[in-house]
Amino acid sequence: MKLVTPQINLKQFPTVILISLISIFILSCQHEKNPVENDEWEGSKKQTALLLYDFMKLEAQQLDKEAKLISVQSNKVDLDGCSAYWEYEFICPNKMNIIKIIRNYDAIIITDPAEIRDGASVIREQWMNSDFALKIAEENGGEKFRKRFQNVNISISLSEPCIPNSFPIWDVLYEKDNESFNIRINADSGRVLDGIW
Repeated sequence: MKLVTPQINLKQFPTVILISLISIFILSCQHEKNPVENDEWEGSKKQTALLLYDFMKLEAQQLDKEAKLISVQSNKVDLDGCSAYWEYEFICPNKMNIIKIIRNYDAIIITDPAEIRDGASVIREQWMNSDFALKIAEENGGEKFRKRFQNVNISISLSEPCIPNSFPIWDVLYEKDNESFNIRINADSGRVLDGIW
């Protein structure tokens, strides 16, 4: 039996090594994940309000351990109740102010503290998520409005009135040019409070 040794062209050797190294680098980059994207709330750029809430609450409680939620809003929400932009306002009783924490895609922005305003009311801990609020809004006039007007912008906000026996309320607003449709939903029961063309 004759032993055959491979012939290596030494002039091509650096090119072969370079191509191999580039291939290994590309393959390793494809499997590497951004650690921020592995967080539970960061799986995609768009999230529902409730999914993001715990993270935002922790951010607020780093500034004031007694921070309580007073509002949530997004100026552009999808039909599934998800948005890449959310604003959460927290009242900070120890510091006697209000802070706003904004999530804009991957960025977290904490605004300068503001004075506590009249009528600021703490939202109870349990409330319906934005995806359910959008589903109810769609079933109660929102879908009809969207079909009548194309490329509608939908915004949504959550607050709780400062009155006895109050409950959190989702306010969903559909807008196109000068036309709008607004619907208010009890964020405890899902009951529609009103809807106006």
